[in-house]
Amino acid sequence: MENTLSSRKHNLPTAHWTISMTLHSLKVGKYYLPDQKSLFLKVEYSDFLIDYYIHLKENGLSPSPEQDEQLKRLLACLAIHLCLRSPKETVAWTLHMQSEQPYSLFATGNAEQQYLVGHVIMEHIRRTEVNAIHSQVMTESGDSRKSVVQCLSPRVLEMVETYYSQSEQLPIRLKLSETSDTAYGLAAMPDYDEAWFKTVSFENIESLEPPQMKKMLDYEYTFRCDCSAEKLIPYFTTLPDEQLSELYGNDEHLVILCPRCGRSFKLRQDEVIKSKATKH
Repeated sequence: MENTLSSRKHNLPTAHWTISMTLHSLKVGKYYLPDQKSLFLKVEYSDFLIDYYIHLKENGLSPSPEQDEQLKRLLACLAIHLCLRSPKETVAWTLHMQSEQPYSLFATGNAEQQYLVGHVIMEHIRRTEVNAIHSQVMTESGDSRKSVVQCLSPRVLEMVETYYSQSEQLPIRLKLSETSDTAYGLAAMPDYDEAWFKTVSFENIESLEPPQMKKMLDYEYTFRCDCSAEKLIPYFTTLPDEQLSELYGNDEHLVILCPRCGRSFKLRQDEVIKSKATKH
């Protein structure tokens, strides 16, 4: 039997992201509503889901239908959030929710590097009586900010709306289409029209035309992660021989789980030993 190691339990190196050309993108349009001091965002992600489901199949990942829907909602919400932040920021959200079968959701992305990825975490998850969003923001300079927001609801959209009301100081409204892979966001700006913001329908917003609604930017994100065993070997070469022996036991391979996309791959013990000898 092989040992399984989740890399989120260790301070493994951060993945380096590369932009690859693909037709399967999640697209976001951002619009400014000058009279209401608000931003409207529309997400279309049917093509994006092609790569998402290919990733699940290729890596033998089988989230339940509920977990699958929750993760897709989280990815859509994070796409909206990234379009409201500095494009150079890397944002990671981990959601813990009350559930009969404990699991967590993880998603991360960067607008400038145009990636958005996530997975359902089912291993080493304790049952919780608290719904919470754990947020980590990494700036271009390498500074990191962390925050935790507790939520009453275990539903993703309501959790993100709560996060905005408490952490971002201004509200957001979120909606998923019932007939297509489309999501909508309405984000308040300073001095926004509060009464209009609370009552307007997304259908009415979509019907607006210039100058009531002005197109600002388009964003695209692809589902990708460049994790690999080779990128993790340098970390394991820093471990003492005794710790390496304990990790591998009698097995030749160590199965590594990527904390960002859930992909698993094998790391041979002789490869680590060889790399460690070369390093010294």
